[in-house]
Amino acid sequence: MFDFMFPRFAYDESGSVGQQNPGGGMATKQKALDKVLSERYFFNWITDFSEVKHPILVIDPLILRMNNSRPDTMDLETWTSQWVADLAACPAKKILYCSEQEPGRWSPNLFSQILEHVDVVTANTAYQTSLIWTLSNGGRYPYYLCDPIDTELFHPSPVKKSRVFGAGRIAKFKNTEFLIEVFKAIKTHFGDAVETAYFGNASLWGLANSIDDKIAGALKNCVDFYRGGISRATLARLFGESLFYISKTTHDVYSSTHAEALASGCISIGGGHPLFQERPGIAGLKTVTDYVNTVERLISEPEAQRNERQATSRGYVEEHCGFEAFHRQFKAVLEMVR
Repeated sequence: MFDFMFPRFAYDESGSVGQQNPGGGMATKQKALDKVLSERYFFNWITDFSEVKHPILVIDPLILRMNNSRPDTMDLETWTSQWVADLAACPAKKILYCSEQEPGRWSPNLFSQILEHVDVVTANTAYQTSLIWTLSNGGRYPYYLCDPIDTELFHPSPVKKSRVFGAGRIAKFKNTEFLIEVFKAIKTHFGDAVETAYFGNASLWGLANSIDDKIAGALKNCVDFYRGGISRATLARLFGESLFYISKTTHDVYSSTHAEALASGCISIGGGHPLFQERPGIAGLKTVTDYVNTVERLISEPEAQRNERQATSRGYVEEHCGFEAFHRQFKAVLEMVR
């Protein structure tokens, strides 16, 4: 038995993103963890140290940013100090299950305080491993523990369409404006021979609201096929029947969306983000022309070679971040504190 400290929320795909509805990526992780852990473990979902009952505590750092139990009268710095004090006082063996950009958001002082009071730190990609190693000044080298991907839900369709798609939150910080130019160029170059599509929503949250809404409007007008506010099952079907996934984000640390596209047998075409370098696909692209030329080259490949690329995408997820892979990794991490 163990306790799992993770923010709980009910994500509504069709609703506005906000504090109570923080985003599809986080919801994806919550649903996958709930499913994969429930298959083989007895555990308690908790959101506060007062709920700890078992000798092992797994903590996702998202809890620090998204815990809704902080009183309105308490500022974030005071609440965080109290949280660190509670962390230090908790007698359980503690595993810090790092995800998203959380460690990079902490001050060096907060990072060192938290690391001082946990027994094991994990990272979900080689990129995040390097971040934690750097931020800890070489003091902690994390163990690998993925964010689990549901490979039963996300899988290749028997028939693939010549579709280039992007997916996820539409936002300036996600570099969606660059993708708009890529989609336009692909349509100009290929015409109806290649379908362009996007699956996702504008952020609808915070100061960037109006900017992101304009980006979303431009995106919808330049692709052949747009869907927003769709169910996970529909998303999985659309991924599975698509051929190419494109992205130019520099924001993500893990990107469940990217991993789900790979699980669906899609060929990834991406920029210079370290995340694309460690996963299968074409990476390091800089210009719109680079993307168009890459699509043209991949379409011109023999079918057997494209099929091999798709199989490599799927195989990577099964080996490194599918449910069975998560079980192996999680078991090894638990052994560190037992």
